[in-house]
Amino acid sequence: MSASGRVIPRDALGEVRRWELPSVDDPEPPLPPQAEPAPEAVEPEPAASVEAPPPAEPAIEPEPEPEPLPALPTLEEIEAIQREAQAEGYQAGFEQGLAEGRERGHATGLAAAEAEVRAQLAALQGGLDALAAPLARLDAAVEDELVQLVIAIARQFVRRELRAAPGEIVALVRETVALLPLANRPVQVRLHPDDARLLRDRGGSGEVAAWTLVDDPTLARGGCVVEAAESRIDASVEARLNTVIATLLGGERDEDAPHEPA
Repeated sequence: MSASGRVIPRDALGEVRRWELPSVDDPEPPLPPQAEPAPEAVEPEPAASVEAPPPAEPAIEPEPEPEPLPALPTLEEIEAIQREAQAEGYQAGFEQGLAEGRERGHATGLAAAEAEVRAQLAALQGGLDALAAPLARLDAAVEDELVQLVIAIARQFVRRELRAAPGEIVALVRETVALLPLANRPVQVRLHPDDARLLRDRGGSGEVAAWTLVDDPTLARGGCVVEAAESRIDASVEARLNTVIATLLGGERDEDAPHEPA
């Protein structure tokens, strides 16, 4: 440490050389190296106050270059656009009109078809009614013919039975006379001539002798008409058949009503 007692900073030191002890053998000892004067210590200056840098200004972005304006369409392009727009409008109108026409045509056709079907049904119903009317008349005619046929068969059957058993006429006249009031005497019996002859052959019977027999060819065999004073009983075959037929048919028919003999 030097006598001044100052400490020389490392940075202030110059080149330092090592001093060696000279050899005694050398005839001329080398001169000791001259020490270079040490540089004066420089006191460090106080550090200057560092001022804060001013705030950085915001970066200004460059304005974008304006886009170039689109090129205006040419006359040919404008005409092409018009033609395309007209074609699209025509197609849209055509499709809309076609759809509306189909809808209207469908509704009109449906209404016409319904009217046609109604007319056909009415005509068919009229035809069926026209066919049913003759059938109804035919049914009535057939029914009447069947009734007449049954009546004719019944009459023939009764007549055949009466011819086979002529003695039944006696019982018939007896039953008919019994229906007269007791005060109605004498009794007149009109008969078919063959039946009257049969009763005369049995004239021995007291009751037959009390009857006045009158031949009446208008009467069929097996029947009689009994008259006494104001009483009259028609027991002819036709009258009895008509009564049975009227009962079976549910009412008396005009042609089946008892007839007075002519």
